[in-house]
Amino acid sequence: MRAAPLPPVGAVYSKSLWIPLLGTQAITVRVLPNMHQRLTLTGTINVDETFAITMDEDGHITSALPPRTDRIIRRFRSTYQGAQYVAASDCSIFSIRPALGPAVRVRLDRLAGAAAPALTAFPPLTASGLARQLLDLPRALCALVSRLIDAHVIVRPLPPPARWLA
Repeated sequence: MRAAPLPPVGAVYSKSLWIPLLGTQAITVRVLPNMHQRLTLTGTINVDETFAITMDEDGHITSALPPRTDRIIRRFRSTYQGAQYVAASDCSIFSIRPALGPAVRVRLDRLAGAAAPALTAFPPLTASGLARQLLDLPRALCALVSRLIDAHVIVRPLPPPARWLA
């Protein structure tokens, strides 16, 4: 019996989809150490739970969702049918059956560069360092606003018409 390849610890798989009558739903799964996952649902259904998983040799997740999450999904007349990790394409597939119609398979793709969150170490801040940062702040803000204008995120106000100046 061969063991299925496991998703790498720290990997994040996500998908945002539009559900008729309900709106946009985002599904995110973060792989944690010791065969645990963190499931986050954002949108019509909001859930953030960590739970243990078990996998068979084909990569199918054989454990159920946490009871609270299962109750919330059932409240929307849907049922969790199962999940699978596909090592060949490095994706996770969830199967959910709505009240009407067949089961829907939702493919969660791995987010690029997603790994375990790293803590950033900042050097201790001294009085001279703080003064230097405060002096650089206006320059940094001007550069940021300039980039936002160039990216058309901020629209420059139009100059007043010439007749207003006369």
